[in-house]
Amino acid sequence: MSNIMWNRVHKLKLNIPKDVSEKDLDRAFESETGKDCDEAAKQLSDKEFKKMMEKAIQRLREKKPLIAYA
Repeated sequence: MSNIMWNRVHKLKLNIPKDVSEKDLDRAFESETGKDCDEAAKQLSDKEFKKMMEKAIQRLREKKPLIAYA
């Protein structure tokens, strides 16, 4: 797990949905930035970090199947 990235998430008080796992978010964030999670967390500004995190969360939530109840 990427400690620097998660420390920054908490520092910026970003809301991470409960249906998004930390492991999946790590991977999605790396995919969005093209870098290792911690490396990207060190290099991005607060605004860029938040934007990339929001994109990663959005991508993960779009991939989640909707559950239909009868």
